[in-house]
Parts: sequence; structure tokens; C-alpha cells
Amino acid sequence: MSDNKEKQGPTKNYHLAYRVGIEFVSGIFVGVLLGYVIDHYFSTKPWGLIIFILLGAGAGFRNIFRLARHDQSKVNSDSVKKDRSSDD
Repeated sequence: MSDNKEKQGPTKNYHLAYRVGIEFVSGIFVGVLLGYVIDHYFSTKPWGLIIFILLGAGAGFRNIFRLARHDQSKVNSDSVKKDRSSDD
């Protein structure tokens, strides 16, 4: 049974790394699209693009921090459950 858990560990880490990359890139991508549209309609070249790229990067970092905090709280709750089961 421990072999199965050892196999899940690296797979979970790859999944987490992939998700972090997607979160960051998608935030920037959405920022680029919105900035381009704003610049096109309001003739504010290049300020809309610059501002929305920065906002998209900020949103990407925020999502990464939220994901890391959620993953850490899950690890902490698993360790508490493990400690409680070992006390029995």
C-alpha cells in the first residue's frame, strides 16, 4: 500500500506545477486580450495593454498564492488526521 502512495506523490507534484503554470499564463493572456481591446476601442495605445498585462500578472500571482495556501492547509489537515490515527 505504501508503494501506491509513493507513486501518487510525484504525480501530484507534476499536476500542481502544471496548474501553477497555467494559472499564471492564463492571467497574463487574459490581461493581454483585455488590454488590446481597450486600446483598440479607446485609442489609448499602449497604456491599456501595459496596465492589463500587469493586472493579469497580479491576478496570476494571487491565484498561485491561493493555490499554495489551499494545498498547505490540505497538507496540515492530513498530518493532523495522521497524528490522530497514530494515537489510537
